[in-house]
Amino acid sequence: MVGPSPRPSPPPANPDRADGSAPAAPRRTAAAPPPKQTRPAPHVEVPPAVSDAFPKDTGVCALGRRYGGWKPDSPEATICRDTYGR
Repeated sequence: MVGPSPRPSPPPANPDRADGSAPAAPRRTAAAPPPKQTRPAPHVEVPPAVSDAFPKDTGVCALGRRYGGWKPDSPEATICRDTYGR
């Protein structure tokens, strides 16, 4: 036979309370929506063009000689000269 499910039995009495009744359910209140947070647009500043600050030949060998302090007969200078011909 198919029929409705039996109703659940009431919950047992609460032994912690003096009258044996269950505590009242907490009231539910509608939560206020969180305030909208807006972020300012990021400030991006493009640096001015650099003309003579860097060497015209920006190859690895030129950078190594100029900023790396390579001596003319150093292993680094020899590798660059043999590999890249510079």
